[in-house]
Amino acid sequence: MGITITHHDQASRFEASVDGVAAGYLEYRLRGATMAILHTIVDPAFGRKGVGSALVAYTLDWASGQDLGVLPYCSFAATYIRRHPEYLGNVPADRRVDFGLPVSTDAGS
Repeated sequence: MGITITHHDQASRFEASVDGVAAGYLEYRLRGATMAILHTIVDPAFGRKGVGSALVAYTLDWASGQDLGVLPYCSFAATYIRRHPEYLGNVPADRRVDFGLPVSTDAGS
């Protein structure tokens, strides 16, 4: 199963396809140096196959490359960050508590 992510900046979204078939998308909004992740939607036919995780990881990597802070209003994205603490630094420290994320990047936090 090959997941391909495409950025459609005019529509403020990343779209995922699996072997050429539309599988889901992630919507965001940019404001200055901050990206708000609003929704991650996956077609039920592709549920639990890593499509949502691929969308969020790709988006977080892209945001990092653009030096953007991330606000994960989408609960799936916030959960993904919680489970992958290597992405915690994408979220401004003073906003992490708003999304149920640890304030510190230390392992014990």
